[in-house]
Amino acid sequence: MALISNEQNGLLNADSLAEAKRGKIVYLSIYEIRPNAKNIPSIEAIEEMADSIEEGGLLQPLLVMKHGEEYILHTGHRRLAALKLLHEQKRNASFMGKELDDTAPCIYIPEMDDLNERISMLRSNSYRHDDKETRRKKILEAHNCYKKLEKAGLKPKGREREWITSTTGISDGTVKTILTSINEQEEILNKNSENAEFMIEDKPKDYVQECLKKLKGLNKYLSKIDVNDYPRHKRLEINEEIDDLIDTLQNHIYLKN
Repeated sequence: MALISNEQNGLLNADSLAEAKRGKIVYLSIYEIRPNAKNIPSIEAIEEMADSIEEGGLLQPLLVMKHGEEYILHTGHRRLAALKLLHEQKRNASFMGKELDDTAPCIYIPEMDDLNERISMLRSNSYRHDDKETRRKKILEAHNCYKKLEKAGLKPKGREREWITSTTGISDGTVKTILTSINEQEEILNKNSENAEFMIEDKPKDYVQECLKKLKGLNKYLSKIDVNDYPRHKRLEINEEIDDLIDTLQNHIYLKN
């Protein structure tokens, strides 16, 4: 089945394509929509999403772009996977009271260049609560996009960290920690191995004692806290910071062998 409008069962003609470009909902076969290779968030918990759609219907249409004769998904990878699962299992799926069968409600959006598409996809997934590895991938992607904008003379206003926070929806503290790590790694890569080795050996002798002092102080402080007294959203923020701290300790401090 090709792209069809929500008012007819024929192929999408020039008039209905124009309506799609204006934001009108159209229907695509779920098997003609290609996942986007630029999508970063993992596609998981599909069974749970399928159960939700079967019970209450699909709540939002997918966003797709037309590349030549292909329809590329922009937003809604979990929803598309859940719709495919429902169809393959011969379960019901609907949208606004309309049975979907092997179709999905879509809004056609204009094709974008690579950079704007990447930024747009980051923003469209900014509401998600991701695991630490996905957060790192998002921040790295946003960092690379920022550098490209800067190189093109289109540097966003404000600091890079603020732009990444607003683009990805990830907390400022997490962005700061991960972005610092990314910048440090880039700085080391830009130096030759001899200079990098010299930097490591040239650390002052009291650096170890300073590190031990801070770790012991943090351990003593945290041992007095009971996070169960905090509201859930605050506990989630603390969890994010702990994950980032563990990453830093494992990557820079902990003796691996």
